Amino acid sequence: MSDTPQGDGWWQASDGKFYPPESAPGAQPTQPVQPQQPVQPTQQPAQPQANQPQPAQQVPGQVPTPPPYGGPAGVPGAPGTTGMPPGAPGEQGEEEKKGKGKLIAALVIILLLVAGGIAAYLVFGGGDDDDEPATADSDQREEDIGDATGDLVNDGPIEFNKEYTTSLEADRTEARYTLDAPDGAIMTIEVSNDPASTSGVLMNYESEGARFANGRVQPGASESQQVVLDSTGGAEFELAFTEGPAEFTFKVGLEIQDDAGKGGDAGEELDGAFAIKAGDEVSAMLADQDKTDYFTVDLQPGTELVIKSSVASGSESAALFNYELAGDRLHNVRVQPGADDEASVLLSEEDSGTLEIIVTEGAADYTFTVDFVTTDDGGGPGDAPAELADARKVPTTAPVEGTVGNRDKGDYYLFDAPAATFNVTATSAASSESAYLMTIEDANGARLTSVRVQPGATQTEAIEVPAGSQVRMQITEGRAEYSISIG
Repeated sequence: MSDTPQGDGWWQASDGKFYPPESAPGAQPTQPVQPQQPVQPTQQPAQPQANQPQPAQQVPGQVPTPPPYGGPAGVPGAPGTTGMPPGAPGEQGEEEKKGKGKLIAALVIILLLVAGGIAAYLVFGGGDDDDEPATADSDQREEDIGDATGDLVNDGPIEFNKEYTTSLEADRTEARYTLDAPDGAIMTIEVSNDPASTSGVLMNYESEGARFANGRVQPGASESQQVVLDSTGGAEFELAFTEGPAEFTFKVGLEIQDDAGKGGDAGEELDGAFAIKAGDEVSAMLADQDKTDYFTVDLQPGTELVIKSSVASGSESAALFNYELAGDRLHNVRVQPGADDEASVLLSEEDSGTLEIIVTEGAADYTFTVDFVTTDDGGGPGDAPAELADARKVPTTAPVEGTVGNRDKGDYYLFDAPAATFNVTATSAASSESAYLMTIEDANGARLTSVRVQPGATQTEAIEVPAGSQVRMQITEGRAEYSISIG
């Protein structure tokens, strides 16, 4: 090796040095190299540890081949070498190129996987969980619920009293919406099918498997149906549309019943009854699920109960009114649409408690009034007592007037005989419903006379008792208005 050539055949390697001809790659030695006898060591060399790599053994007498391209020296013919300098074109260069290619391919794959992961993260909810992008599409979705995909059949909740536009198409053959209806609701379902639609729309309004309204709306037509719930009927409802293709609008209007002006539906049982006041005109309704309304009013003993009932002319059917006291029916009547009824019931002094008004049947819009009219039997306040012990004392200078019948089973009076012999004249008003019975007794309870007076009739009886003695007079039966003159 030299920095300059030393003769013919010297060659320059890739490291810039010059080498003799015999060291050129592929050169044959001019004479065989005699192997040298190895020097016997005076001591045994240490044995290599297990699995420790052994250094390459150089053949004695063999000259290392310099790397013509500046690579590490190689020994031609040595085990595990090719005789080709590293880095020169050949097997080792090709393997290095392949290794680099594999490394580059692996890096490309890793970069693609990382980029794909970032993209998936952004698409499927990456970023702050609290951030909800607001787009024009999402705003439009709230107003135009027809954008739902074809396989979506539960389009979610909607609002009452808001109009929606949607469509049924070849890939969207069903649409379903939900609403939470309150107790006592009056819901009106309105559907309008566009004239340009190619088919009708079938509407069903259901809750818990029960159908409350349904109908088919043809192109260019509109339909409206009402659903009424009772005081405990609030529930989730489902509005479903099928058939089509069609474009249509719909709305579910909502009101709340206002029975007796109390902002709700009167209960179906006594414990849910609405309390009313005497003399108030009560307005209410029955329809669909709402088939019974209960009301109560405090009773006024010893009065005339006056009842007025009516049904609006536009009602679909009659309403049945029942007026009850402690399980006893005082009056009941079925009133047809456009008709009314008026009745009265005499109450005794013993009657007290709560009057129940139960209205059933329908569908009907109805009104009623309950009032109490004071009676002045025998000129005194209220109803004359039905028992002798509580008999009302009356003068003989004026007629004794009053009413009897219904729950008023009798009126008892006491008076002093104006003379030993005198007349008692009993009259019944023409408006009386039936005859009344007048019975007169002496102070010991002995019967002096008994006469039944028919409506519109007058009868006179002569009475003989000691002058100034006490006389008992009892009026029973009826119902009748009576007037009795003594003297």
